[in-house]
Amino acid sequence: MDKFIRILFLSSILFFSCLLTEINSEQAKVKNMYKHYLLSYNFTKEYLLVQSNIKSKIPNSELTKYFVFDLGKSSIILESSYRNGNVSWHSNYEIKIAELPGVIPKDEVADYSYILNVKTKFKTILDGENN
Repeated sequence: MDKFIRILFLSSILFFSCLLTEINSEQAKVKNMYKHYLLSYNFTKEYLLVQSNIKSKIPNSELTKYFVFDLGKSSIILESSYRNGNVSWHSNYEIKIAELPGVIPKDEVADYSYILNVKTKFKTILDGENN
């Protein structure tokens, strides 16, 4: 009986160590799959903002693609890209997009930022105009 318990115990350890190795391997695969993306949840974790994170060798030429994923519906609800700028959560349902232009004429305002509501797709330009 004592020998049976030892064999069962050792078998259990072997089984769980193999299982943990497999789980760690799967986690490494997932991390590797998303290593070229920046992921950020909104405050309630209903939406996920996903941005490409691939850097170009040519300065100021990166085209960053992004999308907003609705976790409840398991679908992409917004998809776009920007060159030389950034996108981030502004509030629970709004993202702030700041696009940095190349050459700005002297008498032109240099702010190309706006807020976009991911639910309504309503755009608020930060200088006060709405679209």
